[in-house]
Amino acid sequence: MQSINIYFVFTINFFIIEQVKVINFFIGMTGNELKYIAIGLMAFSFLGSAIGIGLMVRALIESIARNPSIEQQAAKYMFIGAGLVEAMGLFGLVIALILMFT
Repeated sequence: MQSINIYFVFTINFFIIEQVKVINFFIGMTGNELKYIAIGLMAFSFLGSAIGIGLMVRALIESIARNPSIEQQAAKYMFIGAGLVEAMGLFGLVIALILMFT
């Protein structure tokens, strides 16, 4: 039992030390450097949109293969969903542009 407690304390201390290292790294940066890091991280919103639309199209093709009579109804809902998923990526782009030009 004591070895588990020692491991837990060591893990927590290591985590805190790593947090302090990260904070010290970012303290030395100016606001512009952090802003451009945030803009770069906004690119992940497009990755999420691409994965989401890909999964939706895969599900549409599978559902049409199982039941061809629902093609028009399923495609209609898929396009609505794809528009909503793509909007999330565009929101990330808008936030990145706002950060870039302010």
